[in-house]
Amino acid sequence: KLQFLYFIGKGRATMEVMDEVRGLLAEGQYNSAAQLCSLGLGLVEGVEACELLVEFGDALQGQRQFKRALLWYTHALDRYRGKASPLLDRKVANLRQPGMNKKSANVPPGLYERLAFCSMEVGGDAMDNDALEYFRCIDEGHRGLKVHVAMAGLYRGKGNVKSSSEHFLKALQENRYCLDAVNGYLETLRIALANEGEVQMWEESVKKICASYEAAAQGGSKLAKVVHQWIIMQYCKHSAKPAEAIRIAKGIRSPLNMYITSQVAECYYRLAKPIEALSLFKKVRSLDPFFTVGMDIFSTLLRHLGHLNELNKLAADCLDAAPDSPETWIVASVAKSGYSDNNTDVIIEYALKAIPLSPSFHRSYLFIASHLVAAGRNQDAIKYYMKALNINRYIPSYQGIVRAYVRDKNGKAALAYAKEATEMFPQSAPAWALLGQVYHCLLKVKIARDHFNKALALDPQCVDALLPLCDLDCEEGKHGKAINRLNSEIPSEQLLLKKAAIYTALSQHHNAEAALQHALQLNPNSQRAKEGLRKLASLATQEEEG
Repeated sequence: KLQFLYFIGKGRATMEVMDEVRGLLAEGQYNSAAQLCSLGLGLVEGVEACELLVEFGDALQGQRQFKRALLWYTHALDRYRGKASPLLDRKVANLRQPGMNKKSANVPPGLYERLAFCSMEVGGDAMDNDALEYFRCIDEGHRGLKVHVAMAGLYRGKGNVKSSSEHFLKALQENRYCLDAVNGYLETLRIALANEGEVQMWEESVKKICASYEAAAQGGSKLAKVVHQWIIMQYCKHSAKPAEAIRIAKGIRSPLNMYITSQVAECYYRLAKPIEALSLFKKVRSLDPFFTVGMDIFSTLLRHLGHLNELNKLAADCLDAAPDSPETWIVASVAKSGYSDNNTDVIIEYALKAIPLSPSFHRSYLFIASHLVAAGRNQDAIKYYMKALNINRYIPSYQGIVRAYVRDKNGKAALAYAKEATEMFPQSAPAWALLGQVYHCLLKVKIARDHFNKALALDPQCVDALLPLCDLDCEEGKHGKAINRLNSEIPSEQLLLKKAAIYTALSQHHNAEAALQHALQLNPNSQRAKEGLRKLASLATQEEEG
């Protein structure tokens, strides 16, 4: 058919060639469309030739051949600008040329949009810069929701939170139900306000965002009511109030169940409640085994609990269904690590694949940084923690960079970021606990204790404050007081391990064993609990021999 079309093509009108190509594209026959474009290039001239080049790029993009598509879109751009250069004078390796993305009145907005999105798919800092330049060439009135969300993500990945929040807001003006834009706007607005020293304005800004949804809900819109609740849930989550986020989420009933359940599972994970988080992540998987949102956290949880078969199945499903998702490559990296963290280079190699897929996905940087810290590469880790902080001022980001600076023996920097965390999250127990930990490392025990107590006043179950307070009690010989702190109504693996360590130091081996067995009930894979039991068995043997 293709050869037949070629031979009769000279006698056919230009629009007929275009119609054939577009018909093949509509049927999903991208390879045939690409071949027909190639055959038809000699049959058309002028603007029609430009259009055919664009169709050629569309066909290649449909086959996910993004570099080739970008090459042909660039040929179309040259033609629209009236360049007389031969069609094939530009190599793929030399796509980026000075002034190539300057605005031209002759170029249709759709081509700039194609060039931008294709550049994003190719990936890398240089291509992301090009994508932004192409987007800027599109007149404001032609940008639309998709372009504003993409621009917001690119700006966010570069740490330009002010421009990012502006484009997320424009996206919301296009469609207030674009939840990616809602979530992105909440995050970037908070960081932008913090950078301007006005973090206290964030709550007021969130109220303004909610106003339109409240009005629609009062007018009878059930969807607006659900989205309004969802925004409040996100606000609590971003404000480091996971318990409050969980409470609000339980009141939401909507088809978004999968997304909400995944976020509630993450909140439980942040509250150091792995069993609750595990149950909810499994529920998400039962709803959609190929869903990837939050699966990077689920994979870390599975590895921690020793569920390696389930972890490998999760990685296989994610790679099969969503190879372009950043979460997929974090999951694959966690699965690759298995029980050992010793193969740091291989783990990081996999995780690095997540970054070009979504430069604004901050957990990619956190994951890489955590493994660099474990390998003793603190300076490299700090660079990645900084990237994560530039994208999202989030408690785990602050915890990571502060602890990396502590390990690097840079107490001044650690203290500065810990203080910033309390300014960003004045009602967050983990933030005040983090500041207390820095003061403890600086041997300012009284100040440290005051901050730990402030954390416990905000959340009596804050593990990050309870554990160091127990250490301070033991240093003062108040072991009984330390154990009383650990008698939580909601026991966790970390608290039980600390209790076992104190009992072991007091030679109360029976109580220590009971605490370790309880820890193993919560996490059968707890290597520290198993090591503690082996130590107790060894001590018992020594006593018998003695």
